[in-house]
Amino acid sequence: MKRVLSALLAGVIVIGIGCTENNSKSTDSSRTTIQGVINGGDGEMLFLNKINKRKIGVIFDTILIGEGGTFSHTIKDPLKLDYYVITNNKRNQVFLITDSTEQITFNADFNAINRPTEIVGSPHTEVYLELFEKVSDHQKSTLAIENRIKLAKDIEEKIVIGKEKRIAKEEFKTNLELFVKENSSSPGIAAFFDAMDFTQDLKLSGSIINNLAKVVPYSNYYKARESNVMDFTRASNSKSQNSDKGKVAPNIELDDPDGVKKTLYELRGKVVLIDFWASWCGPCRRENPNVVKAYNKYHDQGFEVFSVSLDDNKDKWIAAIEKDGLIWDYHVSDLKKWNTPYKSIYKFSGIPHTVLVDRHGNIVDTKVRGAALEDKLETLFGY
Repeated sequence: MKRVLSALLAGVIVIGIGCTENNSKSTDSSRTTIQGVINGGDGEMLFLNKINKRKIGVIFDTILIGEGGTFSHTIKDPLKLDYYVITNNKRNQVFLITDSTEQITFNADFNAINRPTEIVGSPHTEVYLELFEKVSDHQKSTLAIENRIKLAKDIEEKIVIGKEKRIAKEEFKTNLELFVKENSSSPGIAAFFDAMDFTQDLKLSGSIINNLAKVVPYSNYYKARESNVMDFTRASNSKSQNSDKGKVAPNIELDDPDGVKKTLYELRGKVVLIDFWASWCGPCRRENPNVVKAYNKYHDQGFEVFSVSLDDNKDKWIAAIEKDGLIWDYHVSDLKKWNTPYKSIYKFSGIPHTVLVDRHGNIVDTKVRGAALEDKLETLFGY
């Protein structure tokens, strides 16, 4: 069965090029074998990695690719069922979920081994890649619907298409949950964490972690993902307990770069994203494209961004606004960095910190970014 991997290995795993791990030979006769054709790989090497406790890929075996890209290799030591990584040392890498019972066929192009044309003989790897395909197909479908929304002639048409998008999203979620349930005994369902933003569905994330705990409790990859889910779950529970949802957002009154005083309350009647950020904050800068996308999509319907900078250098603040294309009018700062009084007023200890406010000035949600922000705005605007 042909499986195509649609994305690079994401998240916590890093390949440590040049690192090796000594393994003592076992007398066990059972060995994993891998064979196939790597187009364009004549004379090159593939590297097999296992994931250590620091979540780093450590090379434990190598494969020499022969003439015509063909290879056949028996892994020198027995493998415990776990997550392994094949890399060509050019940052291209792909998961292999296997043990010493499998005979695997792996075909790919050398410069694109992260997108294998075929992997058979490894059922758990096939589950992993199939889940990736389902997510990729859904993302392509969603993008097509988004493009239709952009081309819609009026708001009514946008809302109709937006409803179609929400229905498709619910159907995908239902099918995804069913797939996870049907493959609950396979460690391949961990693809959920590499293909999607798992923080958007912590319930399903927790269910997957519980299933993985039954089949690969010793796995360093599993332990890393468990730690991720636990951290975000604790943060989510803390957020719920300290939520200001429904309360009126406190006014903010600060100067813009030209020294003109602007206030949050003058935006009453609009949906507003209050965005605490700074030019020196890497995560803030990486989130800015998502905010720009939301602004461009909904500004004409009454969406505004009120950016509060925690900079203490005016020039760097202005330069970041221009470089990141933050085209809205509401940029303010007291240039006091962490000494701004709004840090305590809005109860945050890190940035980016966002607060979504409805047309009546009430807080809808906090710490909404990326896909979560998109979901909230779709609910408010209908598309």
